[in-house]
Amino acid sequence: MSRSVRHLICLSILLLGGCEACIPPETNNFFANGLIGSACSASDPCNAGLECSNLSEAGYCTASCPPEESCPFGTVCGRVEQLDTTLCLQPWMLFKTSGGVGASCSDTDPCDGCLECLDDGSGATVCSRPCNPGAPCPDGSHCGTRPLQACLPDILGATSDGLGESCESDDDCGSKTRCVLNGAERICSKGCTVDGDCPSGFGCKSASFDTRCEADDENEIYFTGPALGRLCNGTSPCADGLDCISFGRLSYCTKSCRSASVCPSDSQCNDLPARFAAPQSAPETAKTVSSPQCLARRGELGSKCSDENDCPLGLECINQIPGGFCTVECSSTNPCPDELNAKCIKLSGNFGIVCLKPCTSSCDCREGTSCRRVGTSRSFVCFPKL
Repeated sequence: MSRSVRHLICLSILLLGGCEACIPPETNNFFANGLIGSACSASDPCNAGLECSNLSEAGYCTASCPPEESCPFGTVCGRVEQLDTTLCLQPWMLFKTSGGVGASCSDTDPCDGCLECLDDGSGATVCSRPCNPGAPCPDGSHCGTRPLQACLPDILGATSDGLGESCESDDDCGSKTRCVLNGAERICSKGCTVDGDCPSGFGCKSASFDTRCEADDENEIYFTGPALGRLCNGTSPCADGLDCISFGRLSYCTKSCRSASVCPSDSQCNDLPARFAAPQSAPETAKTVSSPQCLARRGELGSKCSDENDCPLGLECINQIPGGFCTVECSSTNPCPDELNAKCIKLSGNFGIVCLKPCTSSCDCREGTSCRRVGTSRSFVCFPKL
């Protein structure tokens, strides 16, 4: 058995409060010939109940899952996008090489964000953290239940995560999808910008007032123009039923509301911050803003972004930095908006003066960022790792 496999098994025993010592490797034969993880072919088949997958050139004995309980102890239920399924896998297939979930770690090679460098009891350490429905895992990982109740990395990307399946609430969907109204029924879906944001077999489509991943063969009523929460201007008006409203330097598609019942499922009916009560400028198609409005749920200060469509209302995307982050410019006479609870920091180079999230440790920051001093300030803020 590989060292990585023994490490993760030991880690699971420690997290679950099991026995004090790891099982000696010579007593384990989880991955012997014919069992999960062993090579296979037509002339050298897997044991009964397993299938020979093409995960590797030599073949790979595995079994379908979930439920995760169907995988033998010492294996995990991993997502495999290329095969459009989830399979029982050896834990080492999930390991990453840098500070994300599943990576090895040490005092000089710390974990990202709020991940913990957990001792597996054998002298090796791995980045993870306990998880449950109230404490979800970072992007690119999922909450595993076997062999441990902790965050495990997705392999080879993520699957559809329940996309297109019927649901009654968000609890019926995967960790990265939401239960949204789709005509007369509710389905699991997620927001998107382009088709590439969706897994194989799904496309990014405008339906009702939002833009989301839907099965390619679905017959839907589509609306032209940007959907709720997307940027708009005089040459790109909003979808039917939405207004192009100016908020500071940017204009968005939205609609007025009196209760959440009139808003799409991926939005909420909220009063606008005072700074948007009087728009500073607007394209010819923009209307005077009124409060409250249906506001799309997306991101926060410091969230990853590729453009302003990934950021909350009124924030802009600085995408010259790897991964990008959502922020807004500020100055001594134009401080950060109160609702952002942010610090106004002057950055080096051509990034100007922007609002950044204050922090006391990297646990306060999203994955891919760390808590540190940047620019000319002595304050600690969350900033992307360069």
